[in-house]
Amino acid sequence: MKILHKTKYLELRENNGWVYAHRGNAGSIVIIIPVIKNEEILFLKTKRPPLISEGYKGFNIELPAGLVGDIYQDEKIVESAKRELLEETGLVAEKIEILTEKLTSSAGLTDEMSSVLLAKIENEAEKMKPVDDNGVIQERIKVKIKDIPSWLKNEEKIGNTIGAQTLSALFLFLCKNK
Repeated sequence: MKILHKTKYLELRENNGWVYAHRGNAGSIVIIIPVIKNEEILFLKTKRPPLISEGYKGFNIELPAGLVGDIYQDEKIVESAKRELLEETGLVAEKIEILTEKLTSSAGLTDEMSSVLLAKIENEAEKMKPVDDNGVIQERIKVKIKDIPSWLKNEEKIGNTIGAQTLSALFLFLCKNK
């Protein structure tokens, strides 16, 4: 493996002619499904710099997510999910469950592994003011679970994109709740 370029957060690596991105500052990613009172899921509308750089003007629909080990090297997946949920939504979950730890977003582009966690929230009072992640997070939207498929279709219809990790997490959630 050879490092072709390195920044504070990403490395461009080559292995046997295959070039891919690697996060040198984190062990993995957490994607959190915040289920409020067993009725709604909280989504984020974001403006992602890579999409903006390529001329995309819409929002990206996502679930709260973040890096594991970028701040605290020995941080565990559940600890990271709690921290990221609080930072991005201001909410605290009464129960967190790991649904998977082996989700890849684009294995031909990156070696990044994600974990999907279900966060059950009964008390939706904000415990702190959520961060906007340097302007990335534009809006937080609660959607009734039964309305999610039509809501996502409408978001796509009006020109927004939907994160692949978000769709994967929703699939796991729906399979669990069948």
